[in-house]
Amino acid sequence: MGYDLSITRDPIWTGRPGCSLTLEEWFNVIQRDDELCFALSSAPRKYPSCDAEWLAHPKPEDAPHGTFFVWGGGDVICKYPDEHQMIKMVRISRKLNAIVIGDNGERYDLEGSKNRWLMCLGSDFRLLAI
Repeated sequence: MGYDLSITRDPIWTGRPGCSLTLEEWFNVIQRDDELCFALSSAPRKYPSCDAEWLAHPKPEDAPHGTFFVWGGGDVICKYPDEHQMIKMVRISRKLNAIVIGDNGERYDLEGSKNRWLMCLGSDFRLLAI
């Protein structure tokens, strides 16, 4: 149990037709982002890793569950993300034409380039922080 945020293109959450994120797309993001590297899994599935570690987290010692992004089931998931990880997730989601969604169905986004948080419940976006 925990609180997760997911990067997803699932039509249930996005409200638009489309397909889940593919492993190939996720691998391309990891390979092209200098801040990410493959994180080796202790229990490899088909690949030694489907997960990434964020090397550029400004305060990795403060990240409660590490600086990892985990691919699974067509989504990229982060458990108990801090604000820095949430911002990184939104930036990754934009590269994948996806959204960031919380366990309770709330959608997270940033307003412009100011890193001001917007949270959406239903179709109503609200400013969370300045």
